[in-house]
Amino acid sequence: MKASFMGDWQAAKAIIDERQELVQFSITANQETLLHLAASAENTKQTQDFLQNLVNMLEMNDLKLEDRNSRNAFQIAVANGSLEMVDIMLRKNQAVLSIPNMKNGFPLSISAFFGHHDLTRHLYQLSEGTIRGSKSYYRFVFLSDTTPLGLENSSIKH
Repeated sequence: MKASFMGDWQAAKAIIDERQELVQFSITANQETLLHLAASAENTKQTQDFLQNLVNMLEMNDLKLEDRNSRNAFQIAVANGSLEMVDIMLRKNQAVLSIPNMKNGFPLSISAFFGHHDLTRHLYQLSEGTIRGSKSYYRFVFLSDTTPLGLENSSIKH
C-alpha cells in the first residue's frame, strides 16, 4: 500500500509480478484496490508514472472497480483534481466518464463540485454528448451558473 502512495513502482512491481491478480483485489478495509490508492496519491511525476505502469497492467473494466463507498479510482482522481492522472485512466477506458457515483454524480459534476476549473472544462469537452439528458448534467449546468467557477461563458452551452 505504501508503495502506491509514494509512487514506488519497483516495490509494487516486485509484489505484483508474484501475484498478478492482486491488482484487482481490495487491499484496504474500505475495499480499495491498488488503483484507488494510486489515484488518491499526491500528484507528482513519480506517482503519475506509477499510475501509468499500473494502468498498463489492467483490463479496461478494472477501472470500474468500486470501493466500499461506490467510488471508482477515476472518480477519486477527479475529486482530487489531478488532470494528469485523470488522462492516464481515460486513455485506457473513456467509459469511466459516464459512470455515476452512488449519489448519481458524474465525474464532470464531481470536478465542478470541488472547484477544479481546468479539469471541469477538460471533462466537459470530453463528455459533451455522453451525459446530456441525465439529472447530473442539469445539476452541473445549474451549479456552474450559480457558483463562481467561471465556466458560464467559456464552456457551458445552454
